[in-house]
Amino acid sequence: MTDKTEQTEDVKETAVEQDKTEPTLKQSEVNALMAKERKSYEAKLKTVSDEFASFKKQIDDAREAQEAAAKEKVEKLREGLPEGITALLDKLTATDQLEWLSDPANTITKQTIKPLPEAREGERRAPSIGTIV
Repeated sequence: MTDKTEQTEDVKETAVEQDKTEPTLKQSEVNALMAKERKSYEAKLKTVSDEFASFKKQIDDAREAQEAAAKEKVEKLREGLPEGITALLDKLTATDQLEWLSDPANTITKQTIKPLPEAREGERRAPSIGTIV
């Protein structure tokens, strides 16, 4: 039993000795250190925010330029398309329209319809059972 109490007392004495040798900080010193750290992190945040803003502006400018180029191409490709198809294309973005119009599967060929033959007035037949009038 004495061994355990001696060990406990040794641990307590060692802890007290360590407390005496280690310097302690006052609250004002801790506050000053925290303020210094906060300022450094705020400066880093501002730097990163500025870099992000410039990077985002570059991306937005590039996107707008690509949108404008796509609109020009779409206008050329839409020439001569039927109104029904242009109405459907208007619901898409310029890049989606360009993608659809550029796809070879979506080509629309202009075909002329042969004119109807002239009516033959003199050769009229009398209606029969299978004739639809």
